Amino acid sequence: MDEAFDCFDKGKNPDDYHLFFDKWWREDIETMVHRDFNHPSIIMWSIGNEIPIRTTPQGAQFARDMAALVHALDSTGRAVTSAIPGMSSRDDEYCEALDVCGYNYSPSQQVADHQTHPDRIIVGTETFPKRSYRCAAQTKAGSRKGKVRVSVCVLGG
Repeated sequence: MDEAFDCFDKGKNPDDYHLFFDKWWREDIETMVHRDFNHPSIIMWSIGNEIPIRTTPQGAQFARDMAALVHALDSTGRAVTSAIPGMSSRDDEYCEALDVCGYNYSPSQQVADHQTHPDRIIVGTETFPKRSYRCAAQTKAGSRKGKVRVSVCVLGG
């Protein structure tokens, strides 16, 4: 997974990238995709990790704009994702822009959201395998946007 940002136009710290975001985000995504396009380890493009404004209409619009730009730059079908801590229904609009929704530290929420959003493709990000669950989301293979969706069960210890 190749990740672009840790914040958009609202930072986590006073000197974060948010100071440069409006001017540079498009060019920085283009640079990331062009630079890493042929790396065999890149299976997904992440537009952000724990983005502070993800629950706002502006955050959802940035997600749509960034996902569209990544898809325009990479027509191979690699997914666009973003990692979200403590997933809640307030994140739904942001997730709609993503091909794969990253759930940071929330394996139990993955189970609940699989029931309420059966078409949502979920990846566990920043999780602790020792505290994980046993085959929490047993899904049937299906497709979304022409891509195969599968469930991976992590066995906790």
